[in-house]
Order: sequence, then structure tokens, then C-alpha cells
Amino acid sequence: MHIIGWAHDPTGLSSTPKGSCAVLCHAYSIPDMNLPEDWCQAPTDKKWLYSLLVAKDANFKQKAWARPNNHHDMPLGPGWGCTIHYKPYLEEMTKYANQDEISHCVSFSTIWNANNKKAKGLRATGVGTITCSHHELVQPNGLGDLQVGDMHNFYLLFCTQIENILHFYG
Repeated sequence: MHIIGWAHDPTGLSSTPKGSCAVLCHAYSIPDMNLPEDWCQAPTDKKWLYSLLVAKDANFKQKAWARPNNHHDMPLGPGWGCTIHYKPYLEEMTKYANQDEISHCVSFSTIWNANNKKAKGLRATGVGTITCSHHELVQPNGLGDLQVGDMHNFYLLFCTQIENILHFYG
């Protein structure tokens, strides 16, 4: 907390903004930080230089079993880094726990595997990330467990990224 400048904040650690401890990619375009003053007036053929390119990726081999003696570890910083704040994330995901995802791809077996009987008894069926396409750094709050397939999880992770971007561009 000393390194990122929040250790001696008079409002305390509880006022630490989400994602503020994550290391941002140098290619991440942030006004008043690494963009020129006139970036909004860039010619049409140069506007792509100031666009944010993100990618999503998932690892369906990384699984976590739901255990009856599963105790909740206190996070070092709930949602302060690359990992999304787990409690609100899980509360949102439980709304979609019983919905089956429909694949529009013929050979897309990952969604089928996430919804089949092998997923019973798992707390997470994989890990999803939203990364910077330039240097593959995980975005602030861009890492989360996948519960039922990936669609709802990625919607929430991506919406969190939009919220972070609006915070910077405010």
C-alpha cells in the first residue's frame, strides 16, 4: 500500500478505489497521464493510436471444488488489484447459476463441458481474464472465476472494465 500511495491516506484503506493496486499496461491510454493534450482532435487516420484494445481469455482446466469446510479467507485487498472483488461478483453470478448457455458454434465444446455433469460440485469451472491486447497485462479487476460457462462471467468482467475506463475518462 505504501508503493501505490494509499498507506497514509487520511480516509483510510477502506476508501481505496477498486483496481487501484493493479499495474497498468504502458499502452493503456489514460488522459492527463500518457496521452497528448489534443488527443481528442486527432485526425481520423490517427485515432486508432488512442484506442484501448482488450482481449478475453479463459482457462477451463483450472477448477475449484466446493468443499463443505470451505472457510472464507480474508482477501489482502478486496478488488484492489487484478482480481475482481469476489463477494459482489459471486452474488451477481448466482443469479444466472441455473441458466444454460447456448453455443452458436458447432465445435464449441467448452461451453458444453461447463454445463455438463462434470461441473457438478465445483465452485469454479475455470478462470477468465480481460487483458490488454498490446502486452497481455491483466486489466484492473479483469480476473475472475468462471461459474456456469463463461458468458455471464465475461459480461460482468467486461462491464467492470467499462466502469474502470469511464473512471479514467470521466
